[in-house]
Amino acid sequence: MKEKEAADAAVAALEEYIAVSNEVFSAGGEGAEKFKDVASDAVLLQSQADAGQLESEGWRFDGGITNYGYDVTEVDLKEGAESPISYVRLQACYSESAFSLVDTHGDAVGTPAPNDPTFEYVIGNYDEQWLVSEQNLVSNYCS
Repeated sequence: MKEKEAADAAVAALEEYIAVSNEVFSAGGEGAEKFKDVASDAVLLQSQADAGQLESEGWRFDGGITNYGYDVTEVDLKEGAESPISYVRLQACYSESAFSLVDTHGDAVGTPAPNDPTFEYVIGNYDEQWLVSEQNLVSNYCS
C-alpha cells in the first residue's frame, strides 16, 4: 500500500467514525455497539463510555460534529518491532457550535463550548481494517 492510499483510507475511516459518533450520540447513546466497527483501543472504550453516560443521563446531541478538514502529519507503513501495525496520524479541526448537548426536553445541558478545537488522531490498520485508535486534544482552537 502506498502512503497516499493509506492516508485516504485513514481519512475515510475517521469520517466513518464521526458519522457513527453523530448517529449514536444523537440517539442518546443507543447503538454504541457500532463503535466496534470504526474504533479500537482507547477510542473504542471512551466512545462506548460516552454513549453510556448519555444514555444513563437521558441526554443526546442536537446537531452533529462537523470538521473543517484534515491534515495528515505522518504515515507509517512499516510493520515490525517498533510499529506492529501500519498507521496514519492526522489532525482535524471541529466546529463545536454545530452541536449541543440537550436533555429529554431539548433544553441545553451545560454551557456550549465556543471553541473550535483541534484533535490529533491515530488510525491503525488492524487486519486490513482501518480503525480510529487514538484521539488527543491538540489545541482548544483551530490551528
